[in-house]
Amino acid sequence: MLSLLAVARITYPRPEDLEPSGVEVRAAGLPRVFWIYLVGAALAGAGFADYPLIAFHLERSSTVGSGIVPIFYAVAMAISGLGSLAFGRMFDRSGLAVLVLGEVGFVLVVVAFAIMATQCHSLKTTSTTQ
Repeated sequence: MLSLLAVARITYPRPEDLEPSGVEVRAAGLPRVFWIYLVGAALAGAGFADYPLIAFHLERSSTVGSGIVPIFYAVAMAISGLGSLAFGRMFDRSGLAVLVLGEVGFVLVVVAFAIMATQCHSLKTTSTTQ
């Protein structure tokens, strides 16, 4: 590895000279679809719950045992991969409408799970206080 680095250093003693000079970057000419995509990506990033946070909550609330948390992660990654392949294929065939419908469906599923989790938590709290 060091020999490769030495050869690169001898061959290109000033790597900054390889960069093109005078490149001007402007956002004024970007198409509208780019800005829509950017807003969507920002909103998705803002609502993204990292798996370590979810795992911490699952273990802290004693929802699942610590040995089951990695299995949940593996299942989540498998579903994510398969879902990405399926939605990518549908997007290639039908366009943006598939993604919009997919996101609406996803939001409905999340809301349903949130309602169920709230109901389960309130039942658990009620049964422990009685």
